[in-house]
Amino acid sequence: MVDLKELGPENATTSVSNCQFPGLQYVVFVQGSGPHAIDYGYANGRPPKEVIVSRKCAEAVLRGAQVYVPGVLACSAHVEEGDVVAVSVAVEQPESGGGWGVGITRGTILQGSQTDPYYFERSGLYIGQGKAMMSRAGMFRVTEGVAVDMNARVFKLPSFHNVLEGEIFLQNLPSIVTAHALDPQKGERILDMCAAPGGKTTAIANLMKDEGEVVAVDRSHNKVLNIQKLAC
Repeated sequence: MVDLKELGPENATTSVSNCQFPGLQYVVFVQGSGPHAIDYGYANGRPPKEVIVSRKCAEAVLRGAQVYVPGVLACSAHVEEGDVVAVSVAVEQPESGGGWGVGITRGTILQGSQTDPYYFERSGLYIGQGKAMMSRAGMFRVTEGVAVDMNARVFKLPSFHNVLEGEIFLQNLPSIVTAHALDPQKGERILDMCAAPGGKTTAIANLMKDEGEVVAVDRSHNKVLNIQKLAC
């Protein structure tokens, strides 16, 4: 059981309960709160300075994480360290040539509808507000670090950063249930075709008592490295 004191006093009212699904007694549910209304500053008649992040980054933010540099796709001009910025998510959309994409090139300077194809949909894509921890130039010059310190989120969950590191693994319920629905047996050979970062892969291995074979693949070298890191 997670001791909420380790998450900080601001999370003392967070609801934590054991999973009641058969076979998932080791799973703990952490219940957040929201949606919360956030004042982005439109009252002054001007849109706020803004940072647009990838969907994966946005999902992490809504689970309590900060905005890290690799997740930043675009940023308003003249953002400096210490500025208050609105954070929104770039959601994949169907492309004219087929496939899906966000329509924004990493490093784009936001200038309203001229550079943001979803500018007029932005009001429905904000996920929170925070303080820029570096300038716009810095966000696209370095490869790691916190880009935005989030102080207000549409949905609030406690951050588990440095909490019971190596002892717990954060995962969405559908991914947890997937391994149990598969019901892997000892001696089987199982292929996980979209395995990164490895949560389902390692869960399958555990259910097999490490007496079988799990082939885990993904589309990039870095994703495969994430799987290897978790599996070690």
